[in-house]
Amino acid sequence: MKKTLELIGLLFIASIVLFLIGRYFFSNLSTDASYHSPNHRFIATVSYATYGGAAGGVQTYVQIQDTQTKHIRLLYTAKALQNVQIQWENEQLLTITNGPHSARLTQTLDVIHDESFEKTPLLCQYLCKRPAS
Repeated sequence: MKKTLELIGLLFIASIVLFLIGRYFFSNLSTDASYHSPNHRFIATVSYATYGGAAGGVQTYVQIQDTQTKHIRLLYTAKALQNVQIQWENEQLLTITNGPHSARLTQTLDVIHDESFEKTPLLCQYLCKRPAS
């Protein structure tokens, strides 16, 4: 009984250690490009995080920076399907297109008023590095 409890404790500690350091060894965050709004008030920055090795995927993050206040917030988070495109419709509306022509997902978000759009796979919630806000 004592050995079983020791083994369970050891497995518990090992899983916590793997969870805490896993995002730094199994995830890679890279910034792809930045897009200025028409009047240059906002900057949309696209970043990608790989996770889970061969069985994982790629997560897309779009951050918005207000150049007047320097405030940065995460506006969009989703699995990168293919060919993520960003286009400013006007000073406030940002259209994010994610995926190939046959399965394209398009979101138009108001960078001032809309809540963040987040569609994150379970594995990425634990392993992906997120951009600093």
